[in-house]
Amino acid sequence: MKKDKLLSLLCCLLFVGQLYAVDGGEVSTPSGETTVYTCPGDGNDDKVMAVTSSTATDSYAYIVTNDKGLILALPSGNEVNLEGAGTGVCRIYGVSFTGDLTIASGTLLSDITSFSTGESSLSTNFIATVRDTPLGGEVSTLTGETVVYTCPGDGVDDVVMAMTNSSSNSQYRYIVTDSEGVVLGVPPGNSVNVEGAGGGTCRIYGLSFTGNLTVSPGDVISELSAFSDDCSSLSTNFIATVRSEGNCVPAIDLEVSLKKNRFVKLNWSPTNFDADKYFVVRRDSRGRTFVLTRLSGNASMFTDFWVRRGETYSYWIYGVDKNSRKVLVSNEAMIGIGGVAKYKFPFAVSYRTGNNNDLPQLSIIPDFEEEQIGLYPNPVQNRLELSLRSIDETVSIQIIDASGQQVLQKDYKATDFTMELDTESLKSGLHIILIDNGLTPVQRIKFAKQ
Repeated sequence: MKKDKLLSLLCCLLFVGQLYAVDGGEVSTPSGETTVYTCPGDGNDDKVMAVTSSTATDSYAYIVTNDKGLILALPSGNEVNLEGAGTGVCRIYGVSFTGDLTIASGTLLSDITSFSTGESSLSTNFIATVRDTPLGGEVSTLTGETVVYTCPGDGVDDVVMAMTNSSSNSQYRYIVTDSEGVVLGVPPGNSVNVEGAGGGTCRIYGLSFTGNLTVSPGDVISELSAFSDDCSSLSTNFIATVRSEGNCVPAIDLEVSLKKNRFVKLNWSPTNFDADKYFVVRRDSRGRTFVLTRLSGNASMFTDFWVRRGETYSYWIYGVDKNSRKVLVSNEAMIGIGGVAKYKFPFAVSYRTGNNNDLPQLSIIPDFEEEQIGLYPNPVQNRLELSLRSIDETVSIQIIDASGQQVLQKDYKATDFTMELDTESLKSGLHIILIDNGLTPVQRIKFAKQ
């Protein structure tokens, strides 16, 4: 009996061993990366070394394809030199096999059922090698500004979010310097919090690069000939963040009252801010924020007719001076609405904010107030509906992700002032839509992808 059990166990072990004789595993570089950026045409070798997590004891090889899965090469080892390949994206797969390989260049991976004369197993992932020449491009805030005014030392975060118009697929980072170009830091993302930095001016540059960053705090931008150990390109401009107590405006009291149980009347007193115009901003109980109107700098009242029964609204007033400096000039005023709403919501810029305790960011004030744009839903999962009022021309739509990279560009014909955008493939996080109809200034709107 014991002998039979031992034989059965041995057979099982042999069967399991045969089952796992091939194992494609996962592939990466020796440092664990699955995306590698290289600079084509610089005359320097762009060698990418691959390793695998496969536990198979039989043969293992690597396959180089283009971004469509078309086999380009079958290197003899685990190293690939991409210099001379031009711009584009290659993929490096791994394959575990027994017998002899039967694949050849010019074949699509999707058409292959077996890679060898024996058993075979393709890796579950690939190493993407992005070959592109870095281009620093221009930088701005998410609303297109290159000068940002903040109030230092007030305990409120002064977060500046940057974006770039660079068309390069290379890595992109932002560099913060003082007014003399001395590097203060290289943040990991595209946001910089300058609260606590005291008075003065900082600059935010953009940097497109391949390889590893070599720039560090204390370096002087003007004295650097390279910013990485491969190729690099600095933005042609910078965002200036002006931190001054002159930007600190004591909040005035904003009074709100209900008229006829369906209108909200706002009144405010003059401020010590030399406003050229005012913007009235409202948030409803569902977290949607609207820029309701633009008023002249001597305005002191506004009536909001677009209210609903059972809603609670918060209001703020922003002032904008002749230098386009945007400052929050009022406190938050809240009011609950009863009765029956008589008016519908207008088309307006809207998006869901992070939480109901945050003040609306200055960036929600559109650059071009004559056109109004609606987004639904926001945040979005798979499909975003864009409503345009009085725009019936063909419009160019770009979507920029949180790192400032363009992830979609397409021309649309607005039908009945609405269009749908497919957002299923976008990564989660904040995105910006740039809308250009060729007739009016480019408009920018934020939305979040879940």
